[in-house]
Amino acid sequence: MEYVIVGAIVGGFIGAIVYLSNKQNQNDEQIVSELSEEIKQTLINAQMRPVEGIPNGAAITGYVYKIKKQNATNAWLKVMYCNRYYPTLRNKIISLDLKVPLSEMQAHGIGEGSYVNVLLNEDKTPQPIF
Repeated sequence: MEYVIVGAIVGGFIGAIVYLSNKQNQNDEQIVSELSEEIKQTLINAQMRPVEGIPNGAAITGYVYKIKKQNATNAWLKVMYCNRYYPTLRNKIISLDLKVPLSEMQAHGIGEGSYVNVLLNEDKTPQPIF
């Protein structure tokens, strides 16, 4: 009986992860369908660049699709980019969320429709590069 309960909990957890992953993929596909061909080509043609001093780090250009203000000092950016870094969904335009201070956004003129450079680093949260 104990194994059944543990199996149900693990199965439910795996099912929730698969559901959320599929939902994220569907959201990304909808956003990509709304992007212009020019933006798509810019993202596809953006080259991944190594970053000095950061092992396994790479910089990629992304497109700011949406900005959601978190509080008086920070905002979340939904950034679309062509994935060449992570092994899943390779060479596909996908999204990531970046937390950015509003002061940095204003200083660098970042808004919806802007292009930003993003640092991807295996097990770490993606970071904007200013």
